[in-house]
Amino acid sequence: MNNDSLLETLQSLDPGRYLRNFTNENVRPDGRPMHQARPTTVVKGVLKRNTAGSALVRLAETRVLAATTLQVGRVSASLPKHGEVEVNASMGPVCGPRFRASGRSASGGGSGSGAAAGNASGSDAQIVESLVQRVISTSGLLDTEELCIRDGLCAWKIVVSIVCLNHDGNVEDAALLAAVSALEDTVLPGTVVGEDGKVCLASEGKERNQRRAGESVSLSCARPLKLRCIPVPLTIGMFDGKLMVDPCSQEEDLLEAVLTVVLTTQGAVVAVNKPGGAAFSPEDMAVCMRLGLGRATEMEPLITSNQTR
Repeated sequence: MNNDSLLETLQSLDPGRYLRNFTNENVRPDGRPMHQARPTTVVKGVLKRNTAGSALVRLAETRVLAATTLQVGRVSASLPKHGEVEVNASMGPVCGPRFRASGRSASGGGSGSGAAAGNASGSDAQIVESLVQRVISTSGLLDTEELCIRDGLCAWKIVVSIVCLNHDGNVEDAALLAAVSALEDTVLPGTVVGEDGKVCLASEGKERNQRRAGESVSLSCARPLKLRCIPVPLTIGMFDGKLMVDPCSQEEDLLEAVLTVVLTTQGAVVAVNKPGGAAFSPEDMAVCMRLGLGRATEMEPLITSNQTR
């Protein structure tokens, strides 16, 4: 039996020992150093119809698609100029055999200590949805007043739909990157608001007809959605007390703990998510923050670039 066959057998029979053979040398089975993320690509504008913005993120073999759609909503009396953002995430059998059609993990959790850590490999779409919604709501990512169509009457509601196409680990990072990229790609259409409060998409023909009818109309032009910051996530696992950046699915199942930090390039900490497992020391937390800032600096140009399909 050759060395490759022995390694495959060891990986099947004792995955922890298999991974430990690599991490003892400060390297991963795929050849990455412990603190290196997998190759990441961001392509915006992948969906040309029925969306206001879209993005496809590939984190090695993990692939997540996000798209934004728009609805006209009534504003509240307490926030007469504010729109809102809603997040929906789905993870079905198409993204991996462990998921049911409902989006929940068929096993109810990963194997080994990774399940105890409560990481994404043993969770469902609700975990992803909650993280993305929380970051969008608390980061100051966008000014919801910019979504106002008419003060005191109506505003845009942006629905961010996230679909995991393939789950090979760290889907939370890919989902948040895709959601932020889709929002950065979003264009708010021009509108015409009649005296009766009815909102229509602006067009020269509609404007001409309403003016001829003597109606009072409110007009707005199409404009790109402006983001005030770019929150970038980095998930870091712990195995045998060592930090492991951007774990793949096989690594996730063996982690003792997992931590997701979300930062901007300005160094602002937007969110820290640790669902359970072993404790991170203050020294480990400092390393995670430093790595998170480096990841934010690396990813922001990819998100804000004009690269589209």
